[in-house]
This record gives sequence, structure tokens and C-alpha cells, in this order.
Amino acid sequence: MKLKIISLLCFLMVLGMQGQELKSNQIQKLETFGIEYKPLIIENPNYGVEFMEILKKERKRKTSKTVGYIFSGLGLLTTTGGILILTSIKNSSNNSNSEMDESGAYVALAGGIITVIGINEIGISIPLFFSSRKNKKERDKLIMKFNPNFKE
Repeated sequence: MKLKIISLLCFLMVLGMQGQELKSNQIQKLETFGIEYKPLIIENPNYGVEFMEILKKERKRKTSKTVGYIFSGLGLLTTTGGILILTSIKNSSNNSNSEMDESGAYVALAGGIITVIGINEIGISIPLFFSSRKNKKERDKLIMKFNPNFKE
């Protein structure tokens, strides 16, 4: 029983050590920032943590920006659709010179709700873009430590 526990602990320790090394695509990403991974990691193995932080900030930045674009695009489409529904109801009620009937009221309500949902989607995208910019600034500060000439 003790042997199994010791073997399991040794296996878990080896897994933990393996996870600290960067993969080839991560090293390539660092090289796009002008960071030479191999000489720096040989110089100071503790730089690996900072390299992982740079990659984490970059991943957060890209994700926030992508989701922000998705929400802003959906928001524009939804808002436009809601406005088109509202204007089509108003145009059809003006042509008949009568008050809006019950089904027209429901359609107008749906158009208003769709417009509000679209505006909310656009509102959600704004903080995502701010978050993306903040992560970019933090990432750039970390990159400047290894590549003072970095400009993106």
C-alpha cells in the first residue's frame, strides 16, 4: 500500500515538472514579441513564470477582444432588426389611417424588446474592449522587461 502511494506521489511530481516547460507554439509566440526564449531561460530558469504570464495576458486579451467583437456585432444586428420591426409597424399603421390593432401592439412590443436587447449587447461589449486594452498594456510592460525595443 505504501509503495502504491509513494509511486503515485512520484508520478504526480513528474507531471508537475513537465507542465512548467513551454510548448513549441508558446515559444514561437514569445519570439513574435522579440523575446529569445532559449538564452533567457538558460540564464535564469525563473523567467519561465514571467513568460507564462505574458502568454496568459495575451490569451486573455485576444479572448476579450474576440468576445467584444461578437457582442458588438450581434448588438448592431439585433438593434437594427428591432428598429426595422418598429418602423415597419409605424408605416403600416400610417397607411391604413387607423389605430394599431392588438397584433400590431404585440409586434411593436417585440420590436422594442429586441431593440433593448441589442443595445444591452453593445453595452456588454464596451467593458470587454477596455479589458482587452488593459491586458495589452500589462502584457507590453512584461515584454519590455525582456525586449526594450518592443513595439506592436
